[in-house]
Amino acid sequence: MKKPPITIGTVALTVANLDASLAFYEEHIGLQVQQRTGAVAYLGVGGPALLRLEERRGARKEMRTTGLYHFALLLPSRIDLALILRHFAQMETVLSGLADHAVSEAIYLSDPDGHGIEIYRDRPRDEWEYIDGQLKLTTEQFDVAGVFDELVGSSRQWAGLPAGTVMGHVHLHVAHISPAEAFYRQLIGLDLVTRYG
Repeated sequence: MKKPPITIGTVALTVANLDASLAFYEEHIGLQVQQRTGAVAYLGVGGPALLRLEERRGARKEMRTTGLYHFALLLPSRIDLALILRHFAQMETVLSGLADHAVSEAIYLSDPDGHGIEIYRDRPRDEWEYIDGQLKLTTEQFDVAGVFDELVGSSRQWAGLPAGTVMGHVHLHVAHISPAEAFYRQLIGLDLVTRYG
């Protein structure tokens, strides 16, 4: 029997200054505030909320602890990736990296509180390679010129994250791989796709 797909809903983050965080997520990332009540705000692109931000004044991200490494927003297409990359250049948004992972092309950055963010597009699944039943993942140079070539002849302009953007995945810091893997495979029901690193 085939298992139903598991999707990620809203990712909840604690922030030190809600106004500053909302400005970043609206102006740089292109999310829209869907609801704000007191110290809590929900952001998305028209569908279900992708992020929940809760302000705790003075909160600081603890370094070298278990928890969120980054959340990843999956864009519908490569041209959407090109549009946001051009937008980041125009806004002088600080990026922490760009990478080609064979299955995807990704942009990495952090929000004002140090929460890691990946914004990426997947290659078509029929282009994904498997070796001995495991998905082949790499970290190669990001083809900036190739991504920007998507904009040649297009009149599309940046208008925020597009409809169809979803929470693609989260990466977590864990203390020990084996018990974490057992938890997610046996209790949550996830499949092992690959081992990396």
